[in-house]
Amino acid sequence: AECTILLLPLDVGNRSGVVGCGFWNDTCGGLDMVLVWEIVYCAVASMVVIVVPFTIFYYEAASEHKKGKERLWWTATKYMVVTLIVAVGLLVIGYSFLRQTYIP
Repeated sequence: AECTILLLPLDVGNRSGVVGCGFWNDTCGGLDMVLVWEIVYCAVASMVVIVVPFTIFYYEAASEHKKGKERLWWTATKYMVVTLIVAVGLLVIGYSFLRQTYIP
C-alpha cells in the first residue's frame, strides 16, 4: 500500500516539467506509468489475496498443531485453496453482473 502512495508523486513528476506535455502527447516522461501502476496493483492484490491469508492460516495452524512443519504447511495450503476459490468465485460473479455502469 505504501508503494501506491509513493507512486503518485512519481507519476506527476514523470508527466510534468517538459513544455508541450499534456494528455494529447504520450511521448513525455521516461516511464510507462500505466505499466507501473498495473504492476503495483497486481502486487497489492496478490498480497491481499494470497500472502496475508496464508500467513494467518499458517499461524493459526501452528497454534492448533504441535507437530511438524509439513503438517502446518499442508493445513495452511488447504485453507488457502478454499480462500482462492471463494475469491475467484466472487470476482467472476461480480464481473458478470457489475461490468457495466450507467452514469446519469
